[in-house]
Amino acid sequence: MNRWILAAAFAALAAGAGAAQADTSFTLTWTAPGDDGLVGNILAPGRYELRYAADSTVASIAAGVELAMPAVAPVGTAQQASITLPTGVWYARVRTSDEAGNWSGWSPALRLVAPDAVPPAPITDLRTVGTAP
Repeated sequence: MNRWILAAAFAALAAGAGAAQADTSFTLTWTAPGDDGLVGNILAPGRYELRYAADSTVASIAAGVELAMPAVAPVGTAQQASITLPTGVWYARVRTSDEAGNWSGWSPALRLVAPDAVPPAPITDLRTVGTAP
């Protein structure tokens, strides 16, 4: 009897804000999980899936925007992906699959705030109404 163990769920996903694009660029980092739980390397065609959405729930993330990802790496290897987001509050999660198509659970949601870098237009119609005595 074959017994498959899902690729380990991600314990941590972290972000550092980038200087480009008025701080709407982020570098997300995590540690590559093992193939069978926390041991063994994930082989091709195993892959990462990184998604973001305006809500942190798994259902929202699963329906959210998927990003291009690096190839899976040996267990314990530092991994990263860069993302540029539209203005707003977003949540990102990542998961992985192994060569047998087993998917890990989603990582905890990571909250990302992409600030509004566009100032309001200047007021151009300032004038007086009436005259002072």
